[in-house]
Amino acid sequence: MDRLKGAGSFLVVCIALFFALRVLHLSVPIFYPKVLAGPFSLDSIESVAQYTDFSPRLPFYRPALLGAQPITITVTRRPYPKVAIFWHADYFLYLAEQRGGEKPADPPDSQPLPMHSEASWWREGQTIQAVFKLEDLWIEIRTDLSLQDVERIIDTLQPYERLR
Repeated sequence: MDRLKGAGSFLVVCIALFFALRVLHLSVPIFYPKVLAGPFSLDSIESVAQYTDFSPRLPFYRPALLGAQPITITVTRRPYPKVAIFWHADYFLYLAEQRGGEKPADPPDSQPLPMHSEASWWREGQTIQAVFKLEDLWIEIRTDLSLQDVERIIDTLQPYERLR
């Protein structure tokens, strides 16, 4: 029985330590939100820079068939900051931008875009996909628009601050 004498106080200390660590674990993101990895669904493009530390590139040229506003804006922070913006109306446009990391994988049948040799593109059914690097961002485009529209979108990508 003498061996169990300190067990009660040991359990009390362990439980108190557990709760203190749990409170610390839950309160750190409140005071320092950059530790959260995401994904985060955002309401506006203005708030993307707060989560990714870069301003997203948006196409100045966006056909009206895509709709006036993006329907979803999603940001993740790890392993690399990434924003995915999705427009959808009669046609769709998925634009994903990632700072750092490896180039997204191309299928074997990909080919360079005619006006942009640094960009590779391919078709999957009705969808055209393109991947290219612009400054320090890997950019991926998926759309059911024409190839000419994809080239115009790539030509007109600008940081959001310039388009406001």
